[in-house]
Amino acid sequence: MMPAVLPTRTFHPDAPGLPLVALHGFLGSKDDWADLAARLPHRRIVAVDLPGHGEAVGLDVAAYGFDEAVAALSTTLASLESGRFDLLGYSMGGRVALALALAHPTVVNTLTLESSSPGLPSEEERAARRVLDAERADALRRDFPAFLRDWYAMPLFATLTAAQRDALIAQRATADPDELARGLVGMGTGAMPNLWPALSALTVPVRLVAGARDAKFAALAGRMAERLPCASVHLVGSAGHNVHLEQPEAFAALVQR
Repeated sequence: MMPAVLPTRTFHPDAPGLPLVALHGFLGSKDDWADLAARLPHRRIVAVDLPGHGEAVGLDVAAYGFDEAVAALSTTLASLESGRFDLLGYSMGGRVALALALAHPTVVNTLTLESSSPGLPSEEERAARRVLDAERADALRRDFPAFLRDWYAMPLFATLTAAQRDALIAQRATADPDELARGLVGMGTGAMPNLWPALSALTVPVRLVAGARDAKFAALAGRMAERLPCASVHLVGSAGHNVHLEQPEAFAALVQR
C-alpha cells in the first residue's frame, strides 16, 4: 500500500526561505496553527492534518498506525519545492515529527518539539498504555461530548483558562469521533516505538519547548536534551502543556528565533 498523502494548509505561501512544517496534537487539526501564522506573517507555514484528524479521514485501516503516519508525512512533504524545511510538532505531532527527523534527517533543517516525548522505554509501559488508549477510544466513541469534557479536565490541561477550555471543546466537537479513536489507538504513545535510544544519532538542532507549569514534560525535555547532540531547552513561564495556546506571543518568539 502506498502511503497516504495528508491534507495541508499553507499560510503565507509567497514568504521566502525554508517553510515551517507544523504538526498538531491529538484532537487538533492543521487549523490549530492559524494564530501562530498570524504572529509570523513573514514565514511560510505548512500545517498538516495527521490521520484521523481534520480532513485526513476515510483512510485505509493501516494508514492510522504510527509508522504509517510517519511514512505518509514523508510522502506529503516530498512535494515541497524547497526540499528541506524546519519542523515543529506539538504533543502527538511532536512524536511524529521526532520520528520523521530520525528517519529523514537530511530534509529537516531544525526541529522544534513542544510538550513531546520519545515514547515509553519499556514494553510493559507501552502495553499498559495501549490498554489505556483502547479504553479511551471506546469512551470517545460512546459519548464524544463527555470524552471532551473529561479530556480537558485532566491535570495536564489544568493551566488552561475556562474560556480556553470551552473554546477547545467547542472546536473539537465538530470532529468525527470514530476517526479520532482510530488515530488515538494507532498513533498513541503505546503504539509508537521507543525512540530514546535513537536520540544520540540526531544531529540537527532541536529546540525543546515545555510549559514551566507542566512538570512532566519539562522534566522530559531535560532528559531528552542530555541525549541529543544539539539541543536547547526552553521552559515558558505561566504555561502548562499547550504552550502555543497559553502563551502565544512567547511561543511565536521562540519559533521565530
